[in-house]
Amino acid sequence: MKIFPLPLEKPACGRQGRRAIEHSQTSGIQVRHGKVEGIRTEKGFVSSRTLVNAGGPWAKEIGRWVDVEIPIMNLARTIVVTGPFADIPNHRPFLDDMTLEWYCRPELSGLLMGMGAKPVEEPNIQTDDEMVNKMIDAAVCRIPVLEKASMQTAWTGIRPLTPDDHPIIGPVPSVSGFVLNCGWGGRVIIQAPIAGRLVAETICNGYPSTIDMNPLKIERFTLK
Repeated sequence: MKIFPLPLEKPACGRQGRRAIEHSQTSGIQVRHGKVEGIRTEKGFVSSRTLVNAGGPWAKEIGRWVDVEIPIMNLARTIVVTGPFADIPNHRPFLDDMTLEWYCRPELSGLLMGMGAKPVEEPNIQTDDEMVNKMIDAAVCRIPVLEKASMQTAWTGIRPLTPDDHPIIGPVPSVSGFVLNCGWGGRVIIQAPIAGRLVAETICNGYPSTIDMNPLKIERFTLK
């Protein structure tokens, strides 16, 4: 398959006089008198009065840099994708067996399956081969024709979840300039547009105007 590169366009942040620093590991956040002053990276200190914690599986660790405990649990889920498999048409609906945390859905000309909700401390994990085998057994038990399918690829990813299964968005009262956008689990790709709008409104105006964000603030856990 030949891939044609898209024409290069100056990023939106560049058009607004901003710059993006990629592939630079962050080691800490500098706070003075309860206010964010910037972040420390391997390429030097970056001054900023606002910091958005959208660290996904690492959001809890980032919060601890400023002594903020974010109630997130990282759960490992394993994904298996079959090769092309004509026995199951790609118009078949999403199938979810909640008793096993197992699901499947069409993926191009094959099938994608997911399984597992194992708590993990370290976000950087390898593919869970044991879970792959369990998933294959579960799949063949529920859809016997899958015994004829081939496995194209597999991986294990992290779903960062909160106790009430809703994300945490908004400023942290104890650290001025520290804004949270985390705890999305596996839904962040779907709901990223509204999340970005809420965070942008909070930074620019001090509050969101699109919807009431109070039910999503971290205070719902810390003030109980």
